[in-house]
Amino acid sequence: MGYGFCLENNPFEQFAVKLLDQPNVMYLRDSTFKGTRYTDQPKYLEGIPPALSDHFIQRNSSIAGTNLMSSDKTTDRRRVSTAHILRKTFLQKLFQLRQISKTMKLSSEPGRDQKQRNIQIYRQSQESVLDNVCNELKAYIQTFIWRGMDTD
Repeated sequence: MGYGFCLENNPFEQFAVKLLDQPNVMYLRDSTFKGTRYTDQPKYLEGIPPALSDHFIQRNSSIAGTNLMSSDKTTDRRRVSTAHILRKTFLQKLFQLRQISKTMKLSSEPGRDQKQRNIQIYRQSQESVLDNVCNELKAYIQTFIWRGMDTD
């Protein structure tokens, strides 16, 4: 894979994800993304492709078939359940990325290798997008905890 396209602080940075049973690549877009986010779903899911959130909803039988745009107490619990599942999955991926970053041996020699620098920018960008999406989900979950709703 080439890393020559990497830009530090890229306002259009996205995190590519692919489900094993689907051929298409999808992109997470955090709140700093300057392009269009996925605004056709609830606010807390705007950084997550609808096909990806739908996949997790269908996998969780307790929320399958739920219209997450409706507003009632049962749906709220299901939204929180979806957010928990997505956040847990993304945190696992974030942990894996950070482990990879720790084991990478990047040269400290100035000008040693631009490719290494680009790899580092790419990894940091991936981690940043994933971390921000996880924080968006966490903030959503916490609104229910602050209101005293049982989120389990």
